[in-house]
Formats: sequence, C-alpha cells, structure tokens
Amino acid sequence: MPSFGYKRRYLSEGLFPKIRRNYEQVLTLFCILFSLSILLILVITGVDLGLSIPIASYSIMEGKAGEKGGKGEETEKKREEEDIEFYLVKTIKAITIIYIIAQVLSLFLRILYISFPSISRNNTYVLTLAVLETEGRLVTMYGSTAATDENISCQDICIFYHRVTGGNCHSFCEPLSLPLPGLHLPIQVFCLLLSLLLVCLESALLDIDNFYTATTVISVLNSVQQLLLTLCTYALTTDTGFCCFGISITRWFIHTDVYTQTLESLVKESFTSPNKHENEEWFRSTLVQEPENQMDASRAGQVKMLQHFLETWHEQLYREVYVGQDAVSLFITKNEKDRLDEFYTRRILSYDSDEKVIFQRK
Repeated sequence: MPSFGYKRRYLSEGLFPKIRRNYEQVLTLFCILFSLSILLILVITGVDLGLSIPIASYSIMEGKAGEKGGKGEETEKKREEEDIEFYLVKTIKAITIIYIIAQVLSLFLRILYISFPSISRNNTYVLTLAVLETEGRLVTMYGSTAATDENISCQDICIFYHRVTGGNCHSFCEPLSLPLPGLHLPIQVFCLLLSLLLVCLESALLDIDNFYTATTVISVLNSVQQLLLTLCTYALTTDTGFCCFGISITRWFIHTDVYTQTLESLVKESFTSPNKHENEEWFRSTLVQEPENQMDASRAGQVKMLQHFLETWHEQLYREVYVGQDAVSLFITKNEKDRLDEFYTRRILSYDSDEKVIFQRK
C-alpha cells in the first residue's frame, strides 16, 4: 500500500556545532531568561484582555436588549463589530492559555535536566562508523548499501555516538521514542506559530478599536523574543523530531567527543598506513591486526575492515578504563561515555607532542 505521509530520517551535526560546544551554558541561560520573559508578557496581556471581555459582553447584551425594545441606538454594523471583538478576545485568551502551558512545560523540562543530570545517565548510545558518499553527500553506515563502488577516502570516515531509544514505534512515529529534551525544539516552533497567530488576531482587534494598540505592540515584541528563543533552542538541540498529520521528521544527532576523535584517528591510521610506524615499539604494541578478508578491495569490504578496526580499537581502549571487563560492547551508557571522554582527555593532555600524535584528529 502506498504511503501518503512525508517521512524523513537523517543524521546531522546541526548548523552551529561549534557554537553549541563552546557556548552551551550561555545559550541555555538565554533560553531560560527568554522563557521567563515570554511567560510574564503572556500573563500580563492575558489578564488585560480578560478584563475587556465583560465590557464587550455588556455592549453586546445592551445592543440585543435595545433591538428587542425597538430603542437600539447602535447601528447593525456597530453590533457586528462588537460581536467580532468579543469572539476575537475569547480566541486570543484561549490561545494565550495554550501558549503559557507549552512554555511552562518546556521550561520545566529544561530546568529539570539541568538540576538533575543523573536522569539521563542511563541513556544508551552505540558507537557508529559512517562513510560520507561522494554523490549526494549521503552517509552510509555499516550494514548499508553504498551508493558508489569507489574506494573509501580517509577524509570521509566518521565515528560518532548514535543514541539508542526504547520502544517499538513504527518508523512514522519514531519521533515519539526520542528523549524528553528532544521536545524543546518542536515546542518552541509550535510556540512561534502561536505568537504569530496572536499578532494577526490582535492586529484584527486593532482595526476595530485603537484601544488595543499597546497590546498589539507588546505582542509583536513577544514574537521577536520567541523567534530568538527558537533559534537558541535550535542551536542547542541534539536528537529531535516531529510527527503530526502525515508528517514525520527525525533528526538524529552525531554525538562526538575526545574519545570518538581518538578512535577515529586510530581507525584512519590503521586503514591508511598500518606499516608507517612499524619500527616504533609504541605503535607495534597497539597495532590492530587486519581482518582475514583484508584482500577484499571492494567498497563493502573496506567498510567491513573499518568496522573491524573500530571494534578492536574500542575493545582495547575500553579495557584501559574498565580493567578486567569481561565483555566489551559498542553499546554504552551515558555514564560510560562520559568516563571514557574524561579519561582520554586527561591522557591527551598528559602526553608530549611526539607521544600524542596518534590521538590527534586528522
């Protein structure tokens, strides 16, 4: 049966990976401040508009009573405008309540994960090897079919953590299996649409009565704040997604750190020039043996060889941190991920320039 829905699933480092790494705490603080400011504005404008409803309601009832008694002083056009004003205010108030609930939810999740980082300690990641294709800039992960038969270039190799989530959702509802922090971006995009809708509705009120000029100006400023908050959230967001009414988009984030860079450097070294340092004792002691099918020169064979290098190097480096570990898996928890990163960050800083060359990113 053909599918009429739009589904997209892709890997990405985001548009601003360096900004996220270097200014994550600053951007998080800005997000919290913007959220609090938006909530304050929404509460004030919501209360202000709520007080105007009884006035509009009284005018409508007065007009209807005058019409029944035959002594109505307002024209039919004036009564229609008051009806429109009354229902616009009611609609704006309802949208404002939804807007406030969404912002409170997003702010609560953000503060919760900042205050209690142990909540995410059991998140699971899998070490993944991917090769960038020359055609279409696609990423071929291990086990996938390559788009070309060309040899793999060392510059196209990438090693990263891919988050693993629970649940057996169909591919269409995959965004529902994302971690809770992945909801930040969809919520803020939804809030941005609500803020623009409020500007349109309050502009319609302004056409009826100049009394709503101040409220409309504040709503426009609030939309600017919401836009800035959405951009900051996008810069911070890692794994995220959205699914609704036949549309499903999932962006899995390429998680990298010092440990993945170390593995990537070692895998590239083993793949390109395993005999380069054959006379150096420190390299021979850690050199990974090539797999038995190393003579397979096809692209698929090269990907299998790279996967072999990744698994062997990871096992060796992992055992240096977790001594005596019986079994080593490519699936690791966030707690293990952070400990590996901390260990090899200290190791790189402790080596001199000659010893740490193998751990440097090419």
